[in-house]
Amino acid sequence: MNAPTASVPGSPRSADHAGDSLLTMARRSVKASVLIPVVLFLSLLVTLVFLAGNAFSLTLLESMLETTTPLLLVGMGQTLVALTGGIDLAVGGVMSVCATLLVTRMATDSHVAMWLPLILLVGLAGGAVNGILLHTTKIQSFIVTLASWSVFSGIALEILPTEGGTVAPGLSSALMGNLGGVPKSVWILVVLLAGFQLLRRTPFGTAVYALGGNEEAARLNGLRTARTKILVYALSGLFAALAAVFYVGDVALSASPVSGDPFILQSVAAVVIGGTSLFGGKGGYFGT
Repeated sequence: MNAPTASVPGSPRSADHAGDSLLTMARRSVKASVLIPVVLFLSLLVTLVFLAGNAFSLTLLESMLETTTPLLLVGMGQTLVALTGGIDLAVGGVMSVCATLLVTRMATDSHVAMWLPLILLVGLAGGAVNGILLHTTKIQSFIVTLASWSVFSGIALEILPTEGGTVAPGLSSALMGNLGGVPKSVWILVVLLAGFQLLRRTPFGTAVYALGGNEEAARLNGLRTARTKILVYALSGLFAALAAVFYVGDVALSASPVSGDPFILQSVAAVVIGGTSLFGGKGGYFGT
């Protein structure tokens, strides 16, 4: 009989065992990051059913999901940013600017076709500026986006000093109601989840996770870290602009110069509780 061979430290066998252990730990970590938000969600759902009593219905859930749609959109952009190891506080300012533009420039249906693309472009450009500043200055994302949030908030205050404004009826009707018997907010959630799963399988998605894991290693391996970072923050701005559209057109039907501020901490909380690490490289939109 052959005696069992021991693993000698530094040997290939011990290295294999170490690799297996790290892989097992990583799998357990991923399972935990997915399990925790699911358990929290189910616990809150059971609590809602208990507290609502006879008032609980599918209509109530649909209404709550419609109200949460802007947060779903902001959370998408915030998740991408967090995966790179950053944080985007400017989403509140971008939302406020876009919301004030919506209620002051799109009061009638005839203005929607012209102003809606421009408003989305404002969000995209605002986010891209943050990405460029982060790449060129090497300052922490918290500081850069905090500063840009202040700037965007000032612009929103200049556009609409007080709460008010009107929304084009056509925009509201396009966002509300059902599509194929299913609430449009549900379709939006499905598209966001499917889009993220497709995105993470693209070279860009790989670069996002690599950037969050180790930016210098990603750069040395030939990944375009600068372009990835700029695109991530540009997408965050675009999703914030989309959130403003749904917030004004489907939830609030008006706006204020601070419409987007509550979504800053809410989006960060959704990302963190959802299992995405603010240090980057770990997590995804499902938990958010």
